[in-house]
Amino acid sequence: MKIAAISRRRALVALAFFGAALFIAPIPADAQASPSNDTLKLLSTVKTTKGFDAGKVVTEAQLRQILACGVNAPSAQNKQPWYFSALIGPSILDELRAAAKAAMPKSGPGGPVQPSSPGNSAPPAGGPAPQGGSAPPAGGPGARDPLDGASAAILISGLKEWRWSTVDCALACESMSIAAQSMGLGTHIVLGPVDALKGKDAAALLKKLGVPSAMEPQILLLVGYPAGGADTASRASARSSGNYSILK
Repeated sequence: MKIAAISRRRALVALAFFGAALFIAPIPADAQASPSNDTLKLLSTVKTTKGFDAGKVVTEAQLRQILACGVNAPSAQNKQPWYFSALIGPSILDELRAAAKAAMPKSGPGGPVQPSSPGNSAPPAGGPAPQGGSAPPAGGPGARDPLDGASAAILISGLKEWRWSTVDCALACESMSIAAQSMGLGTHIVLGPVDALKGKDAAALLKKLGVPSAMEPQILLLVGYPAGGADTASRASARSSGNYSILK
């Protein structure tokens, strides 16, 4: 009986140490639980849309649902320091497209280029293009479409004098992106075209977009139907699964 009791105690101690090690050690990729609902599945599998179908147009009703999710995003001290300019008509989209093209770098092949969205990096001068893609073309009239053919876009502006504007605007952007993706739409978060709206010549366009004078553009969310031939899975950057841990 005593031997059995000692064995049980040793087993419990070993189990306790094993459990502690599991709580502290990073969870390996193959041990992660599979998504248990549609929201988790969406968040763990969705990719940035690299090309939109010009034949399918986002409706105003869809945009209103997406905007409602942005308005409901978390906000530091409930400041809600944002303003959303939803662009859906071809005329206003063309104005933004033209401004963005004019602001793109004008360097030639092999010259310096700038990334147009988070996660894109420019190759060194004269160097090879990043693996899985091609070097961004030079700016100017012949440059690629900075809006990727999206049929809608949401410009997110934030208060200039509020320290958490960037964070709050990013949260609102993520909420709207997830909302759009849950509706079967594709999204692409871009920063390059926003630079065109921060220049001294952008006052007229900002006024047309309804951006309050106390705010400045932060992020542009492109929205549309993914093109049938758009390859978003294999071109997406690999995600690291070991950069977090659970501690108790």
